[in-house]
Amino acid sequence: PTPAPEASPPKSRLSAGSRAGVGIVLSVDINSNLIVHSVCPGSSSQTYLHPGDVLLGVDGVSTMHMPAKHVAELLLGFPGTYVEVSVRRKSQETDEEMELVFDLERRKTDSITAKRAV
Repeated sequence: PTPAPEASPPKSRLSAGSRAGVGIVLSVDINSNLIVHSVCPGSSSQTYLHPGDVLLGVDGVSTMHMPAKHVAELLLGFPGTYVEVSVRRKSQETDEEMELVFDLERRKTDSITAKRAV
């Protein structure tokens, strides 16, 4: 899968210098699902999200078949604020799918670390 483009939120909501995310790079699979492609080291997602997780929702809003640009707008916000992220993951033990929900802190990521995650 190819990484999905990241979009910036409307300028009226948040200036470019004040944006922060949860440190994930998303890609789109053949079914138009957004998949966690990679996780930035040191991000709040590092402990919780894994490559291959299917993104289901952000702050209670379904992201299924939502354009990546709109999902990026939901994930970005002020540093230090939290966002609820729900994903679907296959259990390694049973191969069954489970839905997981995490509250992740938005943090600034330096450009070098972000480029390594891609």
